[in-house]
Amino acid sequence: MVVAAVESALGQTEGLLEVIVVVDGPDQPTLDALERLQRRGVRVPVDVIALEASVGGAEARNLGVRRARARWIAFLDDDDLWLPQKLAVQLKLAEKSLAAEPVIASAVLARGPEFEAIWPRRLYQPGESMAEYLFCREGWTYGAALLQTSTLLASRQLLLRVPFATGLKKHQDWDWLLRVSAEPGVEVHQSPEPLVIFHVEGNRASVGRAPDWRFSLGWANERRALFTPQAFSAFVATECAPQAARAGASLAERIGLLRMVFEQGMPSGKLVLLCAGFLLVPQSLRRMLRNLLRGKAETGTEGLPGRVILDSTRGS
Repeated sequence: MVVAAVESALGQTEGLLEVIVVVDGPDQPTLDALERLQRRGVRVPVDVIALEASVGGAEARNLGVRRARARWIAFLDDDDLWLPQKLAVQLKLAEKSLAAEPVIASAVLARGPEFEAIWPRRLYQPGESMAEYLFCREGWTYGAALLQTSTLLASRQLLLRVPFATGLKKHQDWDWLLRVSAEPGVEVHQSPEPLVIFHVEGNRASVGRAPDWRFSLGWANERRALFTPQAFSAFVATECAPQAARAGASLAERIGLLRMVFEQGMPSGKLVLLCAGFLLVPQSLRRMLRNLLRGKAETGTEGLPGRVILDSTRGS
């Protein structure tokens, strides 16, 4: 997968100075594959940082930032792909921005085992509450709001000043977005053009999917100052509650989360129903309902079709 990701970076139409691959811990097959790629010849340097021990996704990104030479840095997870015009489009948006420190994201072509669609269905608007955009979800299906890591482009200067928080086993991207959007002079822009192929619901295990609701709740409490009351309620209802249900939380713990939605936030009636559904409706039934509703939900971003069938493959 990482070779396909690197090839998608090397295929950029313009704006590419270097590619830095951080291999987070011993992984000789990946190193061998990257070496074979470089022996074929590449148009820009591919700098491989092979770590002897895993430091986690946040610090791996920080290491890449510190190694980089360019003014602008863009991230790419190893299971995603950049479309060829990605950097060209984003660099033009960055140059046009009046903000001191623009952060440029984009829509994605989301691809799952049984669907392909353009996400998000609603773009982030500069100046709106980042927490409310990310967490005030009012439906069963995912993809209404999204600022995905593989779409992000920001200046090296900003990333050195506001690095990814180390020690987080999940929510690393949300954590960075909440913190950076609160910085003076920072403005987040999201291109409506999908510039990344984002693979979802793959077969690989993912730390971000692990149902550790206590960790998620602890993280939200630690970053409470960056949440509005509405966003905090929504996070507990739509992130902590479904994780707690998957983890087999006790009835008392589930009721405690529902009380927290009421007592520490400002929930809408629809949000309370969502929370109750996540806590009480079996996951298998929720998945079936989500799949039935997904076709209706993927109505598209303004100015874009809602569903796209792609010719490209993973490159496996």
